[in-house]
Amino acid sequence: MDRYVHGIPNFKSYDAINVREDEKFRNVLVQQNKEIDFDFDYTLNPYQGCSYGCKECYVQDIIPSSIEKKGGWGSFVEIRRRTVEVLDKYREKLKDKRIFVSTLSDLWMPEAVASGLTRAVLEKLATIDF
Repeated sequence: MDRYVHGIPNFKSYDAINVREDEKFRNVLVQQNKEIDFDFDYTLNPYQGCSYGCKECYVQDIIPSSIEKKGGWGSFVEIRRRTVEVLDKYREKLKDKRIFVSTLSDLWMPEAVASGLTRAVLEKLATIDF
């Protein structure tokens, strides 16, 4: 079954998605290796996994064993509620830094929007002096 019909999400297709919310997810904010020349200083991942499950998505190649343990790409979404708290905690450290947001998922998948976390993260990021 197609996930979208004329641009409108078909939420019936998400019945099999395992959505987990947990305050203890690690690696929400990760400082990048300084020996590798990235165009950013940190990655911020409010979610891991994605209900879209696009076959060509690069994330499957980055963390394949983790994805398989959770049921395969497109079958899970982890909502990392601590993200706003982490941004508050490291606010001073993030000044003048570059952050790559959501390297392990889509910020606008239905589960993300419904959780309210995407909006809260963007609102918090807007208060930090980058």
